[in-house]
Amino acid sequence: CRSERLAKYNQLIRIEEELGSKAWFAGANFRQPLGAPRRIVVVGWGPIGHNLIETLVEKAKEPLAITVLCEEPYPAYVRVKLTSFFQHRSPEKLALANDAWCQERGIEVIYGTATEIDRAAKTVTFTRRKGVGGTVEYDDLVLSTGSKPFVPPVPGLSTDTAGVVLYRTIADCNTMIERAKVVRHAAVIGGGFLGLEAAKALYDLGMHV
Repeated sequence: CRSERLAKYNQLIRIEEELGSKAWFAGANFRQPLGAPRRIVVVGWGPIGHNLIETLVEKAKEPLAITVLCEEPYPAYVRVKLTSFFQHRSPEKLALANDAWCQERGIEVIYGTATEIDRAAKTVTFTRRKGVGGTVEYDDLVLSTGSKPFVPPVPGLSTDTAGVVLYRTIADCNTMIERAKVVRHAAVIGGGFLGLEAAKALYDLGMHV
């Protein structure tokens, strides 16, 4: 009867409200079977990649299976606040999310480097930091790898040279901290916002900049 159908409908609506973003069918469509999730692979878990993932989770109209490849051993973090790392030395205080956040939303995180993209087979081959690799399939692929600092083409100026450090990642900060323990003079190439931030951080580490 109508009252029974209405009661079942209201029950499904309550279940949808409890599940939140994990509920993929309700209302007029709740009788439709749940199809296979669309596989989305995001290469690069920086601020932009993370913003994309948040948007997909919040606004997707169909089931999604999201996999993110992160080259760094840390979850996405705010790079513009990188200088504060020299004070607190805590990646968690820069983080935009954590592994638990991803697990709650069904997002697979792979800490590794994408090494090959096969567009015909729609696969991404990757290598984890410990050398163990694998392959992940996708329906949609997003490259969100960000940028790299420009290194002037000057003889002898190479990151392969001890003491030449870029300023972009938490690992770079740790390298600068360790160098400051054994040297006292530093030169910063680049006088923009990040260059001045780096100079201030080195000064605070006791170096003559």
